[in-house]
Amino acid sequence: MTTLGESGAMNSTGRASSAQGPNREDWGEPRPAESPQQATSTILSLKTPPDAERPFSGPLDPKQVWQKTAASIHALLRALNATLYRVDRESGALEVLAWAGEVGPTVGPHVVFPRRTGLAGLAVRKRRPVVTPNQLTDPRVRLTPDVRAHLELAGHRAALAVPLIAAGVVIGALEVGDRAGRVFKDKEIHLAQTVCELAALALEHARLHAEAQRALAGLKATHEECLRDETLRALGELGAGAAHHLNNLLTVLLLRIELLLPTVHAPATRDSLKMMEQAATDAAEVVRRLQRFVQMQPVDEAEAVDLNQVAADALEMTRVRWLAPIQGQGIPIDAALEAGDVPPVMASAVALREVVMNLILNALEAVPGGGRITLRTVLANRMVCLAVSDTGAGMSEEVRRRALEPFFTTKGPQRTGLGLSLAYGILQQYRGELAMESATGRGTTVTIRLPAAQTTAPSHGQRTRSERSDDRDMVRTAHG
Repeated sequence: MTTLGESGAMNSTGRASSAQGPNREDWGEPRPAESPQQATSTILSLKTPPDAERPFSGPLDPKQVWQKTAASIHALLRALNATLYRVDRESGALEVLAWAGEVGPTVGPHVVFPRRTGLAGLAVRKRRPVVTPNQLTDPRVRLTPDVRAHLELAGHRAALAVPLIAAGVVIGALEVGDRAGRVFKDKEIHLAQTVCELAALALEHARLHAEAQRALAGLKATHEECLRDETLRALGELGAGAAHHLNNLLTVLLLRIELLLPTVHAPATRDSLKMMEQAATDAAEVVRRLQRFVQMQPVDEAEAVDLNQVAADALEMTRVRWLAPIQGQGIPIDAALEAGDVPPVMASAVALREVVMNLILNALEAVPGGGRITLRTVLANRMVCLAVSDTGAGMSEEVRRRALEPFFTTKGPQRTGLGLSLAYGILQQYRGELAMESATGRGTTVTIRLPAAQTTAPSHGQRTRSERSDDRDMVRTAHG
């Protein structure tokens, strides 16, 4: 923002008039504000040039009001230029907001004139229109050296200035400039005053509209927050009951698996049982996190996790879902992991497996007639990325935009619409991100990003044994 200096000499009210003749005094007393109908009649009674704009038609955007006011009065009065200033409420300085015509090289956006300087400053102080045949020699006009230099470069000498008053407060000023010798007639001054009144009215309406919109947005946000609170309360009650019943079922499942493992010697069968045990252990961790959510407890401490191993585990756990269509109906579904050389991340392995399994199951539903699902890990900008892509039908921009909203679903009433929103919440707990790219007919790619860890991740087997021990104890304790 450029401010023209306040220091320097100013014209004294006692100095003699210039050779151009005496200056014209302030133009009359403040007249009563016209109604919009009266103001419009005043404008229409004048012979309007064909290039003059209709100043206040269309949306009442404040910037447009400023610019249209300057352009309209410049055309209506056939002046050299017209400039609109905004009064700073704290300093009283005049900031240039809009202009039209030949204003010279020193006028531009955010140029500021010190308080009470120039003819516009005089109009603001007196709260009425003022005119002068020459600003540079008018003893009433305060000019600092910088302001005087600006006027000399601008080229205009005669000027008319009118304050913009809204709700009793001077919010700005209009200054119309022309070459020396121009005498503004009473009808022209009335016209400028009328345009300023309409502009002030339009700006006040725009301000009130903006305040109403802000209030409406605040009310909407409060309403949505109340709905979220009520939803969370209902989920808490549901989660508390569900956790108890799930713990009972998981206890039976884990104990049965433990009894079966020593009696089974076929490698394939033992691998299947171990995978079932891992899935049950993960389910126990999900129940534990559900209980913490209901009780508003903090999340688990993060540990170093191999995202490639998480992706491989999730793919194996969902194998029965994407192999069943192939074996039963002959639908070709190809699922593969393209593991990159990536460092570990700091998170919960169980939580990340839940996220990746959810993304794989979503991708499976996107290719009901067959297709390809690809999991790919890469390192980008110190963020470890795992992308799950499918070759399905994709989604529209509206669906993609709302996909992370809780309870939003396109899959009918049998689904909750919580999968992606819960996945997003889990990632946020570990400073992670979730991004989605999709277009109708071009498939979907969901990418999770997590900060790379600084330490080396423990082996997958060590991590799994620790989780098994903790989760079994938790399930048995809850069951008891």
